[in-house]
Amino acid sequence: MRKIENGLVSLKHAQGSVSSRVLWGVLVVGLLAGGYYYFSNKDTPEPDKRSGFKNRPVPVLVGEIKKGDITVSLNALGTVVPRNTVTVYPQVGGILTNVYFKEGDMVEAGQVLAQIDSRTYEASLKQAQGTLERDKMLLRNAETDLKRYETLISQESVSSQIYETQKALVDQYRGSVITDQGAVDAAKLQVEFARIVSPISGRVGLRLVDPGNLVQANNSTSLFVITQVSPTTVIFAVPQNLIGTYMQKLNPSLSTQAQSKSGAADASKAGPGSREKGGNRGNRDTTYDANKEGGWPGKPSTAAPFGVSSESGNKASPTRPTQSINAKPQSVEIEAWDSENKFLIDKGKLESIDNVIDITTGTVKLRAIFPNSRGTLFANQFVNVKSILEVKKDVVYMPATALQKGTIGTFVYRVNEDGKTVSVAPVKLGPTDEDKILVESGLNLGDKVVIDGLDKLREGANIVISEPAKPGGGKGRKGGGDDKGSSKPEGTSGASGASDKSPSNSNPNSPLAVPTPTETKVQTGEKVEKGEKTDQDKSAKPADGIPDKQKNSGNWDKSKVNKEAQ
Repeated sequence: MRKIENGLVSLKHAQGSVSSRVLWGVLVVGLLAGGYYYFSNKDTPEPDKRSGFKNRPVPVLVGEIKKGDITVSLNALGTVVPRNTVTVYPQVGGILTNVYFKEGDMVEAGQVLAQIDSRTYEASLKQAQGTLERDKMLLRNAETDLKRYETLISQESVSSQIYETQKALVDQYRGSVITDQGAVDAAKLQVEFARIVSPISGRVGLRLVDPGNLVQANNSTSLFVITQVSPTTVIFAVPQNLIGTYMQKLNPSLSTQAQSKSGAADASKAGPGSREKGGNRGNRDTTYDANKEGGWPGKPSTAAPFGVSSESGNKASPTRPTQSINAKPQSVEIEAWDSENKFLIDKGKLESIDNVIDITTGTVKLRAIFPNSRGTLFANQFVNVKSILEVKKDVVYMPATALQKGTIGTFVYRVNEDGKTVSVAPVKLGPTDEDKILVESGLNLGDKVVIDGLDKLREGANIVISEPAKPGGGKGRKGGGDDKGSSKPEGTSGASGASDKSPSNSNPNSPLAVPTPTETKVQTGEKVEKGEKTDQDKSAKPADGIPDKQKNSGNWDKSKVNKEAQ
């Protein structure tokens, strides 16, 4: 019995040891399999996050690097200020009897606008005229007596005292006549002031005093205001660092004088004999280019450069060319746009620049004059001012939407020659003209850059060039474009004749696309027959690199696509 118990105990120990060995063996095998899986897939990105994003082409829109004109302009906020504004006050007192204008009318200079009761002033005028006539008669009688006394004094019939008294009386009446004439003129002015006329041509505003009211001379209350409409001016402010640019446009002689002074200073620093060593080369190149072609007009080609004598190279008295000093001012074109920068109101030119800088803003005021023939510019109206400083001809430019900024500076995504990948291209840019940016370096004429879909791109990324729908259903860029998505001005058609395609072949997501009968059924809720595909399913084209089995599906499973691609 004891032997049987010992055998059972040994059997249990044997079973326990076998179970423990099996468990340890399974654990070791699991660790080996896990290590192998980890190290074999260590460098492989997750298929649902990285692999699919890396390999899947990105749909983009592209624009072409072109050559054309770039307008260098400066935008500012301006205020319309009339060239002349007249506030009309009464110059005489009385009842305002009549108003001969309608509020807001255009009036001409000299036009009668209002009338003040002038009967009092007309009566005063008659009194002054009567006094003048009386004194004229007295003067005539005194002059007749004086002639008689002259005859008598020659005959020694009267004393000289009587003659001198009569002569003084004549002078007295002459003074009275002059005084009376002044009184008559003053009375006429009073009558004339009672008749109010427009001093300038312009638009009259709302009247501030109605007929029937008593107005007083030199009163603080005006009758109405007249503003000149055509021409009118706009005052705007620009940063102080741009004053030199505008000054050179209005007075080109300033820049010539500055160059002459700088050239003379360089010549004095270089010293004698610097001409042979090239010390005066910069002066000759900047201020005396005409020396290469035979000197200034009327001088031989042996003439020395400006500021240096021809024999010893010593400093000479500067002789500035009169042609540059007397250069005509260049007109700076100024455009006035509405508050939303959508409509061009009028075009004018720069007229003058203020003589002080506003210390609170660091800007200087400029005045531009506009013909305003249509009267669209109103006094105190806020407008957007665009100064046309320069027009660069035949320069290389790119679409403004292609510009990107990063740690390397400004760059664009340039489409490679294969048309399926992009590369980062650092660029050096110039001024911007609405949707165009001047390219100084980094791109060549004819290159294509990405203008839409930039957020998913990187160096060497795969792309698919998309073709956005035109307004009206055709393919190509808005306003016209070729089959590769290159930008073209509005109104031009693409080279591939995409404008001739029917709307059903255009982008189905476009709000302007015309629905097909199948789409109409779907939109109205009607049942679509089995096997009947909608137009959207027909036009949907999977990107390159997607397996064929996935192309037949309307919704692409990203994880499945990545697994298939691997």
